[in-house]
Amino acid sequence: MKKRLTSANPYMPLWEHIPDGEPRVFTHDGETRVYVYGSHDSIYTEYCGFDYVVWSAPVDDLTNWKYHGVCYRATYDTPMYAPDVVYKDGTYYMYVAEDRGTYIYVAKSDTPWGPFTDPVLTDLKFDPGVLVDDDGRVYAYWGFCGSYAAELNDDMATIKEGTYVENLIGHADAPWIQETEHLSAEDAFFEASSPRKIGDKYIFIYSKRHQEEMPELGVYGPCFGFLSYMWSDKPLSGYRKGGDISFNGGNIVPDVSRGGRKVGEDIEGYGLMTYQWGNNHGSLMKVNDKWFIFYHRQTGIDEFSRQAMIEPVEVAFDQKGQPFIGRVIYKDGEPVASVPVEMTSQGGNLGGIDARLIVSAGYACHMWDGTCDSVYKVSCPGGISEIARKNNDEELAAIARRKMIVVPVYTPESGLSAEMFDQLSQRYAKGFASPDFTDFDIDKKPTLIYDKPGVYSSPIMNIADKATIGYKYLNFGGESPDSVSLWIKSMNVASDVTVNVRLDSYDGEIVAKLESHIRSLEDAVASGTDGSADGGYEEITAPVTSTVTGKHAVFFEFLTADKDCRLVFNEFTFT
Repeated sequence: MKKRLTSANPYMPLWEHIPDGEPRVFTHDGETRVYVYGSHDSIYTEYCGFDYVVWSAPVDDLTNWKYHGVCYRATYDTPMYAPDVVYKDGTYYMYVAEDRGTYIYVAKSDTPWGPFTDPVLTDLKFDPGVLVDDDGRVYAYWGFCGSYAAELNDDMATIKEGTYVENLIGHADAPWIQETEHLSAEDAFFEASSPRKIGDKYIFIYSKRHQEEMPELGVYGPCFGFLSYMWSDKPLSGYRKGGDISFNGGNIVPDVSRGGRKVGEDIEGYGLMTYQWGNNHGSLMKVNDKWFIFYHRQTGIDEFSRQAMIEPVEVAFDQKGQPFIGRVIYKDGEPVASVPVEMTSQGGNLGGIDARLIVSAGYACHMWDGTCDSVYKVSCPGGISEIARKNNDEELAAIARRKMIVVPVYTPESGLSAEMFDQLSQRYAKGFASPDFTDFDIDKKPTLIYDKPGVYSSPIMNIADKATIGYKYLNFGGESPDSVSLWIKSMNVASDVTVNVRLDSYDGEIVAKLESHIRSLEDAVASGTDGSADGGYEEITAPVTSTVTGKHAVFFEFLTADKDCRLVFNEFTFT
């Protein structure tokens, strides 16, 4: 019996939604593991949730994640935002962001997985990040569209007199900004403070709100899908320009309609992102002598079902001691620049995902509708497709109608996956993507049932003619597969469907062609399947016609005879 992929990108189970992840490597009882502390997108209708949970993995296997349980529950009747955890003098300290980040408490535990108890109100504010320096001194960083920092007293809660710093770096511009003296398009601090120290350099990681267009990345206006860094020789001053480490806009393809083209690993000229970008939060961690950036991606129709992601990064220093983090560019053997690492599907599978596993469609890092309409315009922030509907912006609404989404997975016991799928199908049929939350007739919150988690797929819906779904990377080993199988269904009308399996690029070599007639949703219901996200899929299989071995990116190109047909892609495997 075939096994299913259970850890890639996202690296936690597909039913788990942990954004804002702060990675920490702790050795406890002789075992060294990487622990991730984040908020918890578990209430479906807004950011975060009412508890924190802890996951960890051995440092030598970032695909083997263990759930430790709830480590802290909210004391206010409001969601908690991003936390952080540090270790000092035998105690683990968790900085908890109660009441949507309004009040920051510090709680304590004897173990890295908690429970964290005895919370004490601190002097800190939104999105706290904490650094225990080599000499035992403790520094805290926080802020939203304004960056603040200070040294903490031994109580780990109050600010040491004379150390408070306002505007550690310049902040981003935005419509809600009132303080303009410290605006900086270059620094552009948005949120998500996360301090690190590498050697004798202080690295300040944060979410940057780029103001300028970045056409090579498909960014055509303000965008805060980046994790960026600045650096200094001192913890509380002197921060200098760094760069961008990660971007959650997916695989970038050239916008050929505007002369864009692929040159090596980069886009020259105009590019198009292929995944819905949104806010980003995470940090850098050295795990078993390798550096990784931990960040999050978006799923669904908003920013309320985010998932934890991980990519390997390079950290290098030039002869003057300047750090470069991300994908480092060298000249004559010397690092001279860095750019964001690519967003992949592989996660901790650094050799690539085993192609012979059953792989959920939801691990995709590329979802492109095949047109040169910009994914930037209809990504999560602001519910842009809903705004287009309300403002009668037909051009934008037309783009939104082709927007694909990864359907968030909540356990079947909650009934949300099926109901969300059905209501989204009806919404797309009416011509727009983003519903008001009040339109969901759901009486109970999602439930994430950890004592019987199972393995659930996360389908991709609203796949139109000429769309491509891509995965970086799969590993086929030394022997080429004989066949490939997909599980798909229609959201609406029946159609003859062809799926081309392409290698290395969305327009690369075709190594398999799958063809089938896919029944309508109405026929699926009539035949006894309910057409929900949990049933009604049709398996189609075809031979692999070229030799495929080793590690490759794989792309599925969907072609429908009926141009109104919209497909749902659930899983695939090679045999």
